[in-house]
Amino acid sequence: MRYIKGLLFAVLFTAAVIGCSGDSGSMMLALGGPEASPADSAEQALDVEAGDSSQVTAESSSTETDSAGIQEDLSTDYPTTKQTGTVGTAATETGDSGQEASGSESTGTVQEITETSESVASGEPSPAETEIQNTEEANDIAADLETKEEAAGGTQSLMTFTLDTSAGRWFQTPAGSVVSAAEYESRMAQIAEYQNKILEMEEKVTGNKGKGQTDEDRGVIAQLMEKIQKIRDEIGYGSGQNGIHTYWANENLYLRVRNVPESSWYRLQVVAKNYGKLPEWYDYFNVNVINDSTGNSVGGLFIRASDDRYRRGSLLVFLEKGDTDLNLVWNNDAYEKDEYDANIQISKVSLRETNSQRAMHKLVRRAHQYSEIQGRFFWDNNSVRTYWADQSIGFNFPNLESGKYRVIITAKNYGDLPLPKGYSNFEVSVDADGTSGVANIKASERNWERGYAVLDLTGGNTNIFLTWLNDSYREGEYDANIQIKNIRLQRIGNSERSALAAYLLGATGRNKGIVAGALIFIMMAIGALVLLNRRRARAQI
Repeated sequence: MRYIKGLLFAVLFTAAVIGCSGDSGSMMLALGGPEASPADSAEQALDVEAGDSSQVTAESSSTETDSAGIQEDLSTDYPTTKQTGTVGTAATETGDSGQEASGSESTGTVQEITETSESVASGEPSPAETEIQNTEEANDIAADLETKEEAAGGTQSLMTFTLDTSAGRWFQTPAGSVVSAAEYESRMAQIAEYQNKILEMEEKVTGNKGKGQTDEDRGVIAQLMEKIQKIRDEIGYGSGQNGIHTYWANENLYLRVRNVPESSWYRLQVVAKNYGKLPEWYDYFNVNVINDSTGNSVGGLFIRASDDRYRRGSLLVFLEKGDTDLNLVWNNDAYEKDEYDANIQISKVSLRETNSQRAMHKLVRRAHQYSEIQGRFFWDNNSVRTYWADQSIGFNFPNLESGKYRVIITAKNYGDLPLPKGYSNFEVSVDADGTSGVANIKASERNWERGYAVLDLTGGNTNIFLTWLNDSYREGEYDANIQIKNIRLQRIGNSERSALAAYLLGATGRNKGIVAGALIFIMMAIGALVLLNRRRARAQI
């Protein structure tokens, strides 16, 4: 009897520990620290009633790339197929972004868009891709080269997806001209010419007895890439204004994908511009992509913001065979009456099958490759920053080898005000796999500095959360704001932890739910044994 009571106590104690163990950044954190600077205080979601939707172009094809979750803005569309679907009927609403919200009000109906997705055999990156994979823009060019090269090959498999605006406040954008059709067609022909030259050079390398590219080849390819980039900067990704827009952040926009033929990586691409006038400091639209079928955040998709040109951003997403719902949530609104108004206007959404998983297996994650955020963050072209302590950002490392790792963070201070006197280090809590540490990063106003914490990780699908701890601010005098460039893992030894212990104390709610259910079952069984023993004891008396 004493043994049973002791076991019951141990189970209850374990349940309490698991229920109270650190959630490694998965909880919602309270906002703290100083007030936002004037440029950032406007980046808040507006919450009013409205309802709308409209028309976008949807497209699907295959490609390969070497990066994940990174702003990409230099490629050309060479779709295998292209279909257009219309959602909703016309109406007019007034939004609280300071202007009339004109567009089509959603009736809750959607039109299905059938796409043909190519399945292409996996392989090593092309020589052109290999040489340029270290630049974000070049990755997108290389992806389009893959698409152009392989468009005629592969096997066809039917996949459909629907862009559903019925759960958010979206409006049909009035048709208009962004770039003259004649100019756009002419410049696109130039891009095609440059791409063909690059592909010809690839073929030349293939037949060069495996010697690879010469310095001259690489120089020519780099020049062609620069020419493509220059043209894209001038004309963007569309000649005519069309599609949908919203005046508010955090509006649901569901991409309902059906009949995915095989579990695979796909590149999600969104083409967009602003509908209104952007503030000078607004650089990127940030779209958080959530897998609504699993409840997990996929990552951030970033689109260079422009009032008069369409730009494109992309993100690698893993789709299971069958059906998946993705929610595309724009989350960095900005509005100042009679001054500026950021409103994302989307003209195209596409899915392209990719055979590349190299980026997700690397041990480096750039700022744009986050998997989850809890708090308030702001991005530019190569970094993420926050103005407040206790904000958490997570990065995913799938199929990580177990071991002891240095989690190395590259960061510096952001802002015009200096750091406080005596402020020597950014202190960042690093949480993952039921364990944690603190990284101390030398605080610099100009230079990127590194700091690290050592964690013993049991491997597998691992989410690492960073939480800045030591904010410091005094109006007009000093301001500490951490700006993070990347996170890198360095394996330094074998793991000394139990995978079961990490599972029990892990950060995910799913683990805790399973364990809590098992503990409840055990407690019920023990309770039944206690009652049975009592009855037997009474019967013996």
